[in-house]
Amino acid sequence: MTTTTTSTRDWETIVEGLAKVQFRKGEVFYNPVQAVNRDLSVLVLQDFVQTRRAELEEARRKRELAAEAEKRELSGREKAFNSIAQEGFTVLEGLSATGLRSIRYKKEIEGLGKVIANDIDDTAYEAIRRNIALNDGVEVDASMMDAVEIMMKHRTKQTQFHIVDLDPYGSASVLLDSAVQAVADGGMLCVTCTDGPVLGGNSPEVCMYRYGAMSMKGSSFVHELALRIIMASIQRDANRYQRVVEPVLCVFIDFYFRLFIRVHDKKVQLKLSPLRVGMLYQCLGCYSYEVQPLGVKGSKVDAHLDLLISAENLRSELDWFSFELLQGSVRAARVSVGSACQHCGKPYTMTGPVWIDRLYDPDVVKRLHGTLEDEESTKSLKMKDRVKALLGVVLEELPDVPFYYNMPSMIHALNANSIPLSAMFATLASHGYRVSQAHTNPNACKTNAPLELVWDILRCWVKRHPVKTPQVNSSAEAILSKEPTLVQVDQINFNAKYFPPGRNKDPKVARYPQNPTKGWGPGTRATGKRQAENANEELGEEQKRAKTDDDARERAES
Repeated sequence: MTTTTTSTRDWETIVEGLAKVQFRKGEVFYNPVQAVNRDLSVLVLQDFVQTRRAELEEARRKRELAAEAEKRELSGREKAFNSIAQEGFTVLEGLSATGLRSIRYKKEIEGLGKVIANDIDDTAYEAIRRNIALNDGVEVDASMMDAVEIMMKHRTKQTQFHIVDLDPYGSASVLLDSAVQAVADGGMLCVTCTDGPVLGGNSPEVCMYRYGAMSMKGSSFVHELALRIIMASIQRDANRYQRVVEPVLCVFIDFYFRLFIRVHDKKVQLKLSPLRVGMLYQCLGCYSYEVQPLGVKGSKVDAHLDLLISAENLRSELDWFSFELLQGSVRAARVSVGSACQHCGKPYTMTGPVWIDRLYDPDVVKRLHGTLEDEESTKSLKMKDRVKALLGVVLEELPDVPFYYNMPSMIHALNANSIPLSAMFATLASHGYRVSQAHTNPNACKTNAPLELVWDILRCWVKRHPVKTPQVNSSAEAILSKEPTLVQVDQINFNAKYFPPGRNKDPKVARYPQNPTKGWGPGTRATGKRQAENANEELGEEQKRAKTDDDARERAES
């Protein structure tokens, strides 16, 4: 099913998925580019509803068995908990605009209960009500409140939503604190951020007060860094209320960042939070980087970590659990991070704290990718091919390796010719290391191999394809002055091809699809009813004047 747009002078009619919406031009915000976002959201939430229903059913069974063993009746709280799956999962779309997303959720996702499409703007509220009626009175409730206000009114256990979706025009930072309180235990928080320039380093001071971390201009992994800045910010907000977060799928698409995160009341895991964030050091001379976690596991944690994560009855046994601050150390190896890069001697740029744990759940992504093979259940997804391409690359991406080496940047630092990415991958794999691309960058080399091996491969490449004598005191001089020690030129086949396990080798299957049309980017902010009417009136007057001029020319020519 495709998106259909019908326009008159004043109105636009959009058919997307199973929903149909109408609105005055410029009155409310609608961006056709984000059809990928909405299709992906439908897919992820379909899977979440099925997964959460199964979890609740298993919990219900255990409660009933426990009550039977104890020869008692279920408590009122236990009965209320058991009824969630039967009553349906509640949804809040905090900034709905046209109501399109909420209407699609209700019509395309089985198992939803109350769905609220909220917007503080009165013209948007009118559009939402009109579009609900346009869709045969679909069971979606229109609301006109400030998004923070409505979420704060639903922060109690009895009123929390199972799904909260926030898709603002720009940053979602001011909404995150209230959002993590409004999501029920085990629920899903969906967040979109479109403030790419801020997260990309153009305004690091703005990024600091929005997300609590400095963005880095000139970073070779700018989009992944942005995702990890947002994720760390959400974790801090959740931890403040003794809640933990679990990334389901966090991706960069076109020009925006979309995160699907489950929120849990697992206080026992709160002290693991320092292990999931850290500081990033990147050399802007040779683009090497180091990651320094903020916390390190003690010996008792190593012995009991699996038990700690799986058992909720250990809350009274947390006294032995402690963290020590790392002082100039990186990972478990405690490699010292000085003020200068150990590879080329140039100074480091530091940023953080950022999320250094996984950004997606491989099992969920595998299920989502498999679901897309079913034509019947995904026929409403217009952007199915783009979603499938995205998930295919994410599925290949190493989940436990934060950041990556950008081959063009590293080659540029050496002033060398481009190395075939496949040769780099094949060589690293032949040495027993894992390697992948990244969904944020097709030129990425994400690997658990030591950086010295990566540089040795590039040194061998330069020996095979010599470069001009590097400038004195340059990064290229510092790196190329060293001889390769971990691999030699005659051990590398620079024509080797590398295909990760499970990748479709059909060249017709797109992995990084091109934008389908020109102007594929952020839309224009909505102007509101009065401004939209004024713009339409001005357009009408211009058209009348143009028609009068045309009539005058025709009379003169006759």
